[in-house]
Amino acid sequence: GYTRADSLSKYWGYDNTPFLRFLEDRGFYVADQSCANSTQTPLSVGTCLNMSYFRFPPGITAYQREQAALPLIRSSVVVSFLRQRGYDIVNLSLFDLPGQPGLAGFRKLYQAPLPARILWTGTIPGRIWHQFVMNDLVCSQSPRIASVNGAAFSRLAELAAVQSPVPRFIYAHIMMPHQPYLFDRHGKSRGSFLQRMPD
Repeated sequence: GYTRADSLSKYWGYDNTPFLRFLEDRGFYVADQSCANSTQTPLSVGTCLNMSYFRFPPGITAYQREQAALPLIRSSVVVSFLRQRGYDIVNLSLFDLPGQPGLAGFRKLYQAPLPARILWTGTIPGRIWHQFVMNDLVCSQSPRIASVNGAAFSRLAELAAVQSPVPRFIYAHIMMPHQPYLFDRHGKSRGSFLQRMPD
């Protein structure tokens, strides 16, 4: 997710206009009234890559919905459709796509340990685990996340520098807009995972 301009201005006091103009000047389309289709990353990605909303039985937890979405991402309708039409598929994300595993550093990070699977079901102990234990585990991995982000950016630069003989579908998922916050407002590395809150 990337916060749209009006929300950045309203809630963060930040003017993102120069960056958006930069993109538009290079032919990108900027959806200035965009809304996320879900607040959970696997559901948001899964619905985009399958061109359909998921329907889950009532009463299941957020964690159960996320886990149910993962195999649907691995069998993405969009990726299969494009591959059948000659597209080269490049996956720079934490999710496995059909025939294209995700980046190893991201995939390992996304697998919750067994205690989280047991407790992360909407219970009070589960919320305590998520807030005080899982968040610390994620923050402690910030150097590895930064490294994988850097590898993804480097690969994107390599891909952009080479003219492909076939059309390409490139899916890059950069772990940036939430904790652990790796950079300050000037784009400089924070250096320590203990600095969690954004400027």
